[in-house]
Formats: sequence, C-alpha cells, structure tokens
Amino acid sequence: LYVSPFYVAVDHGKKSVILSIRGTLSLQNILTDLIVEPEKIPCSRSQMGDEWFAHKGMLRTAMSLKNILETKNILTEAFNKCPANERSNYQLIIVGHSLGAGAAAILAILLRETYPNLFCYAYSPPGATLSHDATKYAEDFILSVVIGKDMIA
Repeated sequence: LYVSPFYVAVDHGKKSVILSIRGTLSLQNILTDLIVEPEKIPCSRSQMGDEWFAHKGMLRTAMSLKNILETKNILTEAFNKCPANERSNYQLIIVGHSLGAGAAAILAILLRETYPNLFCYAYSPPGATLSHDATKYAEDFILSVVIGKDMIA
C-alpha cells in the first residue's frame, strides 16, 4: 500500500523537471483509493492552516513518494542535470492521473516550501482529495482537470 510508480524527466526545452505519478492499476492501488477518511496534512506551520486535511490513502502515498524522492536525492539529481547557469530558471512540474493525481496534488503542497515555483497538473483526481482550506491554498499552483462526467472526480 501507499506506493505508486513514478518517473522523473528533465525537459530542457521547457526548462522543467517533470515528476509523473501513475494512477490506479493494481489491487493495492484500489485498496489505497478506498482508505478515504481525512487525515491532517503534515506541513510546516509557515504554510499550514489548522483545517488542512487530505484523503488518507493519497496522503500516505504522497508522503511515501516524498520520502523516496528525498532519501534517494532524485529531484536534486534531476535539477543537477540542468545547466548550472540556468538551474534557477527550471520549474518542477508534478503530474498525475486518478490516484496519481491525488498524490500529485498533495505532494505539491508538501514540496511547495522547497520548490516555491512548482506547478501540478492533476488529471481526474478523486473529489475528496483535499479539504476546502487546502484547496484554496493550492489553487494558484494546482490545476485539476476533469473530463466529461467522470463519476470519481
């Protein structure tokens, strides 16, 4: 549980480091989707509101991804592939679909302090991913895309 495959790429043309998170595919992913109770988002107090909650399964997935990214220095290594004189112009882009979209949105909140110019594209995230206050905070750096009458999103 609480693990979703991801891929990190560097796009020099767009000056972006892209983190893509896969959506629901396995039985374990489905179980993660079903752990829907709200859980408080663990952020630093400088950006944290008292009423910030997220879908527990997706929050735990985002925290697991953050731990992997940090302990293996994956994002640092990706940014180190950018030309040194242009590195500060590169932007972290986080993208995901379904479970990956929920995890991407929460991960964007968790990484916002480290990467203040990051942006997240969340394709068909479940409707209960973030509480209202967390959604209001994130509306400037997370774009949620829902196609048609998606009953989950």
